[in-house]
Amino acid sequence: MLPTGEEKVVPTKVKNINLPKNIGKVFWTDKQGKNRWASGVSIQSKYRNLVVTAAHNVYDTAGVGDAEVLKNWVFVPGYYQGKTPYGIYVGKTAWTHYDFDVYEDYDRDYAFVTVYNG
Repeated sequence: MLPTGEEKVVPTKVKNINLPKNIGKVFWTDKQGKNRWASGVSIQSKYRNLVVTAAHNVYDTAGVGDAEVLKNWVFVPGYYQGKTPYGIYVGKTAWTHYDFDVYEDYDRDYAFVTVYNG
């Protein structure tokens, strides 16, 4: 018997564990042209087009143009290893808390984004 830590390591393959359809990733390009990503969740709404994420994913606290953030912003529900099983949804309008916009209060770091099927 080998001491703990010296046994043969068997690599494991990560498998998609069937995440709920409403959990996914948001992708966007920042003002410097860097591709960014974070998590997002679609939430129940009348028109089934609302995603919640962190406010810093839609609002540029440096003030260099928030329209630029949403210009290339998409939500991909169920995203896994480059796959888009439930489609791609383009960000249209974002709302953040007033305290985050004005005071950069990260206790209010949340946003709601309306999306459309892209």
